[in-house]
Amino acid sequence: MSLTLPSAYSAASKQGNIQENWIVQLGFFNGDAQGSGDGGWDAVLQADGNANLLTADVNDSTTTIPVDDGTVFAVNDYLKIESEIVIVVSISSNDLTVVRTQMGTSAEAHENNDAIYWNNFTAIAGSDTTVDNVFYRGVITNRPSIRSSIDLANSTAKTGNISLSLVNFQYKGDDFSAELLGTRKYINRETRVFSQLNGNATLSNCLQIYQGRLTDISHDDSSISLQITERRPWDFISFPQNKSTTKKILYPVAYGDFTASESTTSAPTYCGGKTLFPIPIVEKRNDSIYSLSLFDQTTSGTGTASPNPHLYDNNIDRFVPIYTDSSTDADDATETYENGNALKSYYKLKRAFKFKPVELVSAGGWTGGANAFNTPTADDDSTNATYVQHDRNASVGTTTSQIEFKIPQIAGKISSLKIAIRAKIFGTFTEVSDGGALATLAIYNNSYGLGALFPTCNGTIGAPAVDQEVVALGTFTTAELVSSYTGNEGLSSIKVYSSTHLDSASGDPRIQSTFWIFDIRLLIAGELDFSEDEIQGSTNYLEDLNFLYSGGAGYSNSFTGGSGTNYNCLEYTLVGD
Repeated sequence: MSLTLPSAYSAASKQGNIQENWIVQLGFFNGDAQGSGDGGWDAVLQADGNANLLTADVNDSTTTIPVDDGTVFAVNDYLKIESEIVIVVSISSNDLTVVRTQMGTSAEAHENNDAIYWNNFTAIAGSDTTVDNVFYRGVITNRPSIRSSIDLANSTAKTGNISLSLVNFQYKGDDFSAELLGTRKYINRETRVFSQLNGNATLSNCLQIYQGRLTDISHDDSSISLQITERRPWDFISFPQNKSTTKKILYPVAYGDFTASESTTSAPTYCGGKTLFPIPIVEKRNDSIYSLSLFDQTTSGTGTASPNPHLYDNNIDRFVPIYTDSSTDADDATETYENGNALKSYYKLKRAFKFKPVELVSAGGWTGGANAFNTPTADDDSTNATYVQHDRNASVGTTTSQIEFKIPQIAGKISSLKIAIRAKIFGTFTEVSDGGALATLAIYNNSYGLGALFPTCNGTIGAPAVDQEVVALGTFTTAELVSSYTGNEGLSSIKVYSSTHLDSASGDPRIQSTFWIFDIRLLIAGELDFSEDEIQGSTNYLEDLNFLYSGGAGYSNSFTGGSGTNYNCLEYTLVGD
């Protein structure tokens, strides 16, 4: 719809005596290509759905226009190339013979691969008139109106429908109702409505006041009623409706490129910031879970292959890839299944991932405790680190500081759990002439006890005063916290201890130590536990599981309606970094 008034319309509207006429263009499907979805003012398609373009340059006087596919055209079709409208008078293979400069347009030179558009419509009006050499029959008998509403608060607008009453006049030897309901198919095609003032004969001087689609046609011997609805972006679009045979579950439909996590049990990742779509679970049989796939995604589609199923774990808010029972490779093989394809996953839902603590439980003398699991700006960014300082001066014994982090629960049992810390110990030893001094960073889990994580920072008997440093910068020091779990019992929190020890007071010794933690993370491999004590909980978990998620390729274009090929028309991210 026009946003500014044509200059001629604006001038006419200021006159004292104004006569307004509504002129209506009823679009219809083009000749031989009714089934390909285009018509009215759409881009012309070839019979196979590809764009139908010029195949050579055309000057401003030739009457022969070469196209990709001449089979979709019919004699008397009106076509628009750039701003020029022509009419087809004959067709020879892929060459169209045309009459140039139709409907008040001027001749132009056109180039190879220029787009071609339909310009097919039937003209009616409130009173007889001719605009751009097109005769509009004055057959509209009612005074239609248009209602518009604007919601400023929500930035939305809505335009109402239009009802037109027509005389069922004679048109090409038959009632006009026969034309509307005949082979050219006006229903659901675009309709344009213009306001013509004082009989102006140029369409560009008329104001377009409505654009919709014809949704209903009813008639009797003498009259016709047309219902025109505001056009919406999703009009004419229908999607695949494939269902599984047994349970009648719809196969998923997703368009565009998606991204699967590439995590493996040997190299787990955070599994965040990926783009995935839901795939419904259709069957749980023996030791396998079957989830419906778009198609054989390992070889088809525009996106990445590897549609390996992901499990959403709401405790860590992450989508984690599922792996086979026998390898660390993603389980991404599709197989034929009831009207389509399915992804087969092992029922224990084996998976591996890493994550950071979810919150600080207690700092225990450490400064900036939450900085232990933020993302530092540099490997040795002490200003954004968690740290604690100890000072034992001629006093035998041990100083300890404990910091504790909350760890989320995961579904099933943990088969491997490693903690990785990027940290530094710096110790100054003074007059350690008898016995020794020791600074140690250690980890502790509620159920599995204390264990050293770093090399120690030592002061030995007879050694001179010296600064010593144990550093892990740029990489993580990784320790196996426990090689095997029978469940999640000990995973409510992880504690990290700093320990500074002096074992003799002889010679007035002193040890000063500072501990930094720059970053901390956990690496976990887990699966559902079907041991005697846990089988009921794992069985219930599987029974409640209805969807997995895929990062495989989406369709490029599987819908019908509209014109052209649509790539990446739908893509969404289910979880962020």
